[in-house]
Amino acid sequence: MEMQSEDELIRLGVSKVSIGNIDLQLDVNPLCGSGGRIWSSSVVLAGFISSNEQYLASMRSGVSVLELGAGAGVPGLVCALLGASVTLTDYDLEVLQQLRSNAQRLAFDPECQPRVVEVDWMRKDNQLLRNTHYKIIIGADITFSVEMFDHLLRILLE
Repeated sequence: MEMQSEDELIRLGVSKVSIGNIDLQLDVNPLCGSGGRIWSSSVVLAGFISSNEQYLASMRSGVSVLELGAGAGVPGLVCALLGASVTLTDYDLEVLQQLRSNAQRLAFDPECQPRVVEVDWMRKDNQLLRNTHYKIIIGADITFSVEMFDHLLRILLE
């Protein structure tokens, strides 16, 4: 299989990310705003999870993980590759399409295939979050707006 050059990947909206011994090629779309980029904090979080023995053991046991404001999905996809049962969330439809593409791009065990779900923190009827218990909730650079803190707290408490 022929690999594309770095310039071709950028033009095609693909970004390469390496976390430990995990190499990812992910769709990115800067036109999607903040959710269309790979933020360094998401790479740091994924690196922490993949190098921490306690988290590694949890991931390998199939623990349930919820990623809020997933964007490109780096931490959640790494969790899924390590064996966790992952739900990736965002609110923007274009970002959700990017997340689905990234989840499908990776070779997952069918039991570990991440779910991609729309969750809008400002809506009070996010049934997914009320009907499912997640052992681990993650998020990296998920808000920069003080106005969103109360909505985020409500989601976490649900």
